[in-house]
Amino acid sequence: MTALNAYILLDDDHRVGPGFWTENEEHTASAGQGDSGGPTAVLNGSDTTKVLARGMISVISPSALGPCTGFDTSGRQCGWWAFHIDIDDAPGGLGLTINTN
Repeated sequence: MTALNAYILLDDDHRVGPGFWTENEEHTASAGQGDSGGPTAVLNGSDTTKVLARGMISVISPSALGPCTGFDTSGRQCGWWAFHIDIDDAPGGLGLTINTN
């Protein structure tokens, strides 16, 4: 993660956030077109057999494009610098809550 509690301004003047930026230091794509809304997770530091939800993929930076990886990469833009909406704040923007029971 390169920035926490960040906000971005989309082309249509909509402010999005709070969220965080991630950067793949090898400049290999970490997210791409069609990944928006997908999960962002990290390994649980105390138990690496589990993952913790951190957020949702939102956008990639057009100034940090890299080669796509995966099954179907044709006609797709991918980036090594991506913005993610924080999982704690995402549901509130939609009027939802997360049930952890």
